[in-house]
Amino acid sequence: MNYRIEGKPVLDLTRSLDRQRLEEVLALADTVQDPAGRGAMENQTSIRRHYQGKRIITDDNMGAEWSRRSDEDR
Repeated sequence: MNYRIEGKPVLDLTRSLDRQRLEEVLALADTVQDPAGRGAMENQTSIRRHYQGKRIITDDNMGAEWSRRSDEDR
């Protein structure tokens, strides 16, 4: 509720639309135990199981962004 970007509040809780959005975001916490739904949150165990053996992309390896050179770079 106090989150700000560049000093401005992200949500204005005097507005019904912003209050509704806050409730939607907070309700995501209820999806942790059953992450099958679209937009659900996953707990650490679920994430580790789901991504086990997958390549980790970091700023150091930039695998997704730099795996192929474009024609312009050749």
